[in-house]
Amino acid sequence: MRCFIAVDLPEHLKTALTNVQQEFEMKGISLVRPDALHVTLRFLGEITEDEVELAKRRLVSVKCERFDAMALGLGYFSPQRVSVIFAKIQDSSGFKTLHDNVNSALNDVINLDKEQDYVPHITIARVRHANINSIESRMKKAGDADFGVFNVDSFCLKLSRTTPDGHMYTTLKKFRLGS
Repeated sequence: MRCFIAVDLPEHLKTALTNVQQEFEMKGISLVRPDALHVTLRFLGEITEDEVELAKRRLVSVKCERFDAMALGLGYFSPQRVSVIFAKIQDSSGFKTLHDNVNSALNDVINLDKEQDYVPHITIARVRHANINSIESRMKKAGDADFGVFNVDSFCLKLSRTTPDGHMYTTLKKFRLGS
């Protein structure tokens, strides 16, 4: 089972992100469906059903207070070849704390691959092939788009399936954060 841990987004944020996504409707770019927009905390990859059940039991122990986050501006990974266009998360300390606590809960249970520095973000588009200048001009047109503030009060263990219509995500278990 291909799984990951993520924070779901409120509808007002999905609407704001969808409005900006329209700037990137062009050949070679796949927009992320509104129902699939999220902030990834940790990609687990292929894990067994036993590991899924173990992860559920361990993630219950994650301690983190609820926090507010702001999505502001756009960015992209891989400056040599743009592969992902994303909304930036400002003041990401809450996400980094939650990410670290999730890793601590799972690190002796599931063989987690070493990851690069954690950069919380919301992927809005995946780029197969497109002109970097065209992408950058569209990003400038969007400016420092303010997508809004949202409250993070939970996170989820999700199953990811690839379909002809894109990635389909199913929530396996939702975990509430503290007050």
